Amino acid sequence: MRITHRVGHALTTRGKQSPDGVKEWAQAEPIAKLVIAELNNYEGVAQKRVDDPTGKVDKSLKTLIAEVNDFKADVHIDYHLNAHGDGTTWTSGHGTEVFVNTRKPKEAVELATKVLNNIVSVTGFRNRGVKYYNWDMVNFPKATNILVEICFMTNKDDVSIVRSTDGQIKIAAAIVEAIVSQYNLKRKGSKNTKDKQVVQSKVAGVTSRPKANLRVDGYLGPATISALQRYFGTIVDGKISRPSLVIKAMQKWLGTPQDGVISTPSLMVKALQKRFGTPVDGIISKPSLVIKELQRRLNKGDL
Repeated sequence: MRITHRVGHALTTRGKQSPDGVKEWAQAEPIAKLVIAELNNYEGVAQKRVDDPTGKVDKSLKTLIAEVNDFKADVHIDYHLNAHGDGTTWTSGHGTEVFVNTRKPKEAVELATKVLNNIVSVTGFRNRGVKYYNWDMVNFPKATNILVEICFMTNKDDVSIVRSTDGQIKIAAAIVEAIVSQYNLKRKGSKNTKDKQVVQSKVAGVTSRPKANLRVDGYLGPATISALQRYFGTIVDGKISRPSLVIKAMQKWLGTPQDGVISTPSLMVKALQKRFGTPVDGIISKPSLVIKELQRRLNKGDL
């Protein structure tokens, strides 16, 4: 089986970004890389990435189509993030949809449906359905091709998932599992081809958390907040709003109520203090022992 992949647009493409300036390409690219890395573990799979892997060049459609056809791809996948509004403000539009050609080729519709349902299942994104459009990138006559609009890059909740390491792993595993199921692929050296947990754990093994370079001073300032936001994959602005996406992500990680607010005393802070082995009072003092330990762990890239 021969598969081509393309991450939509480039870092240099005008527009095509979230309201905070993060490009569509930069948000979809980690997922495509994980999918490619995991599919390399399956028998008989040859792959080619046809977009510029540096993100510096937005190749023309003519060039992209020629590369897919020259590779004699059996399957082509385009990775994108959707947008709502003018792209300059966060909006309510959200969810996942997958496009195939208006001819509605049976195999493409089946694969698109599996990819869509899998992504929605692991992320909780709204299911916007399989859609039909005559875009060039879903119009290869010799390949089964789908265009995946993973989520909305103009929705804060969608973005918090697609930028997080956990979200990227789950989405990539969902796409891989759909391909494995559709084409009955066999993992090299294994008889198990349909275990989602196995696929997800293998995908997780090829990614890592970002490491910070923080001063361990015990203060929850902009640098530490930004490092937390990068670690959990939320919007990076060095600020804790009310409610806060990064606090929601931490609350989810710690198993406490997810309201996005640090109260005084805080159940989330108590849970963090217990996890890190510091005195438990639910309060972030200035300086704070639990924040010092948080900073040390962020510097190692492992909470």
